[in-house]
Parts: sequence; C-alpha cells; structure tokens
Amino acid sequence: EGGGGGETGDPKDAQKGVMDELEGRSSYMKQVNADRATFGPMIQDLAPQIEAFRPQETKQVEAFVAEVDRRLGRLSDERMVLKGFASWPEKKLEMLREVAARTAELHKLRASIDPESDSWSGKNSIGEELQQVIDKFDAYQPAVEWYLRSADDLRRQYSQYQIPFEFSLLKDLTVASVALAKYAMTMVLTAYDRLKELQEQGDPRAPKAQVEGLLQQGLKFSFRCHQFAGGFDDEANGLFARVHDALSDVIALNHQLDE
Repeated sequence: EGGGGGETGDPKDAQKGVMDELEGRSSYMKQVNADRATFGPMIQDLAPQIEAFRPQETKQVEAFVAEVDRRLGRLSDERMVLKGFASWPEKKLEMLREVAARTAELHKLRASIDPESDSWSGKNSIGEELQQVIDKFDAYQPAVEWYLRSADDLRRQYSQYQIPFEFSLLKDLTVASVALAKYAMTMVLTAYDRLKELQEQGDPRAPKAQVEGLLQQGLKFSFRCHQFAGGFDDEANGLFARVHDALSDVIALNHQLDE
C-alpha cells in the first residue's frame, strides 16, 4: 500500500509545457514576442547609439545609462526580449552600467565618512560619536581597498569600450580619511579640555579614566587613518601631537592619583 505523497503529473503534460515555451505558445513567450514586435524599432534605434557613444566624462555616462534604462524599463523581460536582436551591444551596455553604478558607489562611500553629510547622524556623547567614526571607517576601508587593488583591471575593461572612469576619486577617498582623523582627534581633545576645566575647579567627578580611554582610542584610530592615507597634512600632524601629549598628561595624572 505504500506510497508517495500524492499523484504525479503526466510526463507528457510537462513535455508539452516545455515545447509550448520553446515554440512561443506560452503566455510568457507571447509577451516577449509581443515586446520584440512593439519595441523593435526603439531597440534597433538604440543599439547603434550605444555602440557609437563615446563619453568624455562619467557624468555623461550616468545620464546616458539613465535614459537607456528608462527606455528598456518598458520591456517585460529585458534580457529575454533583447536576445531576439543579434546586433544588440550587450557587453558595452553592461560596462556603461557598471561605470555608472561604481561612480555612484564611490560618491556614496565618500559621503559615508563625512560628518557634514546629510547621511551622518551625530551621537549624544563624544564616546558614542567616536565609536560611530570607527565603525564607519571599518566599513569604508575594505571597500576602498578593493577598488585600489582592482584599479588596473577596471581600467583595462573600461578602456576597451572607451568609457571614462574617475580613478582620481580613489586618491580622494584615501585622503578623505585624514579629515575623519582630524574630526576624531578634535573630539577627544574636547574631552581632554573639559577634564582640565573640571580639575581646575577641583571637581572630584572629573572622568579621568574615561578621558584616558577616549584619547587612546583617538590616537589609535588616527594612526590607522595615517597609514591608510599614506601620511598626514600639517594640521593633522599638529592634532596628533596634541592628542599624544594630552594622553601622556592624563596617564601621568592617573598614576599620581593611584600612588
């Protein structure tokens, strides 16, 4: 008596479904073929435009891709419909789309570590804000490093189709970490200045241990940025020296209190 969990379909029915699909009798293929007929003139007009497109800057690439996507967005299944057009420049459009997407990604990365950008939401305390800075850099650094490692390969791919890409943005992205380090160092120095004010007032609540921890974090993080950017400018070097001196001062103070 045993058996299975229900009736199995007739293999002939399954075979008929496949044949209908192949012969264009399914509703899906009917729609694909209808799109080929309806939008054929548009596709045949667009193909040579894509082939002939020779942008001079990435802004032109972004605008062109947006317009192509607007037109192709009317197709029920872009990939399947375009298979019916042998002259369609699939690879070049793929590269154009990739350049537009990567350019947008690089600008988004830059904004992600800019405390003045709209995407940045400040925290209520210096400790929380410093941790946010570190977390954002932790996400930012590997993404930028991937681009730096892949730059030569990307340059070769895009040059085959004469598509420009702003590789100078990669340098800007490494240098941008210096500004983030300055922001972090300025924050922890603010905590140190507040500590000094409380000490001068004789306030026993002065958070010496907390400030020491912030200064250590700020110094360590800033050194990471220094390594990533390949150096600091004069302003950042000055801030780094001040944080180092402030940390030495707080450590000495805490040591005195422990004795």
